[in-house]
Amino acid sequence: MDRPVRRIPTLWRGLCLAHGAAVVAWWMLLPGGFPLSHPRFWAHQVLPWVLLAISLGAAFSPRRRNLDAAVGFVLPALWLGLPLVGLAVFPQSALRLVLPGLAPGGVLLGAWLARFRCRPSVTAGLIGIALAVALVVPQRGPDPDTLPAGPLPRHPPGVPSASPEEVALEPAVVFPNSGRVQVTLGTLEVSLEPLLLFFDATPDRCWTIFCPSSDRRVSHFELAKAEEFVGGLALSYHGDADRGLGVFVTPFDGIVALEAWTRLEEPVYSHLNSFCTLTIRGHRRLTLGFSPCADARIEPVPSDYPAGRPRRAACLLPDGTFRVVEATSAEKGPFATLAEGRLVNELTITLYDEDVLQGRIVMMDWARQAGRQLSPTAGWGMPVNAIELERETERPDAPCTVFFTLAGTSLGRGWDAVGHREGVTINRIMLSPAVR
Repeated sequence: MDRPVRRIPTLWRGLCLAHGAAVVAWWMLLPGGFPLSHPRFWAHQVLPWVLLAISLGAAFSPRRRNLDAAVGFVLPALWLGLPLVGLAVFPQSALRLVLPGLAPGGVLLGAWLARFRCRPSVTAGLIGIALAVALVVPQRGPDPDTLPAGPLPRHPPGVPSASPEEVALEPAVVFPNSGRVQVTLGTLEVSLEPLLLFFDATPDRCWTIFCPSSDRRVSHFELAKAEEFVGGLALSYHGDADRGLGVFVTPFDGIVALEAWTRLEEPVYSHLNSFCTLTIRGHRRLTLGFSPCADARIEPVPSDYPAGRPRRAACLLPDGTFRVVEATSAEKGPFATLAEGRLVNELTITLYDEDVLQGRIVMMDWARQAGRQLSPTAGWGMPVNAIELERETERPDAPCTVFFTLAGTSLGRGWDAVGHREGVTINRIMLSPAVR
């Protein structure tokens, strides 16, 4: 036997061990904490060990040629099946990945044929394809469980705005082109972006990182109409979806009410999106109180990505529990509970600067529309809805951001897509200063 032939078993064993090492690394990167009944438990916690066992079995199986060949053929069958199953489940996102995806399978198949020189086992091939199905199908975004509140709001008749670039409605300033509203609450300046926006939507529920940029939906809109009326302003937008924003003020008590809406004609699946984004400035040290756990004061803190200083967030669980948590590293779990309580309907956020009350923000529609199914990326019992808190720097007076989503996967590991149902999503917000 010449030297190249003698090296074939060593090459095959090396490929199997490398495959096992890759499986272990993959398992370490996957989110955990899913219940036994969830598909991600089997895909993330059980299947990697099955693949590791097959890899080690193929490398060190007993000296029985038929058994060696059968166990070993599972690996090339798996890798040849993965791109084909992916194409069937994700016809748009996986199309460009089929040929590159077949390369590992081709290498393993070539090494297997050189090592065993026998007919492939049909049973082993079916096992490999079944494992490919078990890997790919759970990655498909689940049916959305957000609850659009509709119908479209109605505003009083008005006249075209004379200044569409910037409209002052004391104590608010509206920027119609961007849909941003700036409100003064005590010493604080609160900037709100209340329109529902998608940053990387996918057409087939696949991980957005695999979706071609040409097929990835990013929200875009432009001002179609701006009308002023007594005590308010009504804005309409057209773009990837119909949107609108009404701003109402009562100058005698400083209350500002916003009413934003977005109409989706079909479900939209995305990794990142925004139901509302608040940016708060003008404080010395900001803390927040949430109505379900009003006695707790939560301070936004800076966080890192992809690892490092932990992020703070809040969520609404399926049983109605509102929970404020802190991640273990960056935005990844497990998540430690900082405060919790029951949330029935509206969520009130109280703003304090150095323990001095500055104002309140009432989110009237976030809770009743938020999706509550488990997040495929966060794990550890966290749902798809989230309120993320972050301060820009370590300085206590640095700007703070409060980021709301009805269904997203910014917390955790991965780029999974989750859905918003079709219909009219409403976002009514009331801002009131502290009574002095």
